[in-house]
Amino acid sequence: MVEQLSAKKAIRYNKILQTALDLFCEKGYEKTSLSEIVAQSGGSLSTIYEYFGDKERLFYTILEREISDFNKSLQAAISITHEPNLRDFLVKFGEIFINKIFDKRTFALYKIAFSESFRNGENVAKFFRKFGVELIHNKLANFLREQEALNANSSSKFKTQNFELLSSCFLSMINPEFEFNTIILQQDISVLREQRLQNINLVVDIFLGGIKDRKSGSA
Repeated sequence: MVEQLSAKKAIRYNKILQTALDLFCEKGYEKTSLSEIVAQSGGSLSTIYEYFGDKERLFYTILEREISDFNKSLQAAISITHEPNLRDFLVKFGEIFINKIFDKRTFALYKIAFSESFRNGENVAKFFRKFGVELIHNKLANFLREQEALNANSSSKFKTQNFELLSSCFLSMINPEFEFNTIILQQDISVLREQRLQNINLVVDIFLGGIKDRKSGSA
């Protein structure tokens, strides 16, 4: 929508989004009111209704933007057109994925989406899965599919052609205790970058060692 607005309205639109994002992350979705967003961003309630419709749609718009930004950062950092080494790609992919998850703002939005999925039924959960989880899974699955096609004549093959399953397995391995430790136990999510990289490299080695057919050769 922002592309259709004048320069002045686009500034107001982005200001509302940024203010809402800050308040949602600081206070949570339920405790943040549209009136408070207006008070800090300027404008009026009618402007928010015109641009977003209601608070739920405003929250969805924020999620869409954050997911889009993540996708762009991933695309910029990893260019599959250069046919990178599979292991190097997985390490880089894992590092970007984990860094995004451990970002304070991303974590706050994740918690909101998680809690809202219980309060408002399946709408938020379905939205978050479609535009967040599935996008990331599909990007990794597509890369694995392309790698298999490029190595069609190689003796080293994946054990399965279900690339969505392989993608799901890798992302589950890369941070298996995130949801429980951070969402349920409310533990600190701060982890040193060196420790993250060490964990990612270990997961990649285990993942590649597990999905390659031993009869066909090593990774």
